[in-house]
Amino acid sequence: MAESMRKFEYRGHKVELTREDCLGGWAQTYYYITDRTGYELACDFSESEDTLETWETIMKERIDEEIKEEHPWGVGSDWTSEGERCVIKEGGLVAVEWCEVSYP
Repeated sequence: MAESMRKFEYRGHKVELTREDCLGGWAQTYYYITDRTGYELACDFSESEDTLETWETIMKERIDEEIKEEHPWGVGSDWTSEGERCVIKEGGLVAVEWCEVSYP
């Protein structure tokens, strides 16, 4: 199978879809969704035989559903020693940034 790839941006997210043979010899579709800063929000693979055009529709629907959530992509409850990931919604777009957080 020939390798094929599709990249697109949608509502402030960058999506990369790749259809290629895995090491086992069968075709798989790999996907990556990042915010506009390159922070990875989701990635996975599938053995489905759907076309990349179908996967583009699936990814757009997934982004639309995540944007509707109070904490898109599960962001907002993760802690690090440096701060908390904060979600900023502006005009229907979602951006993820590192924020300094101090609590009394």
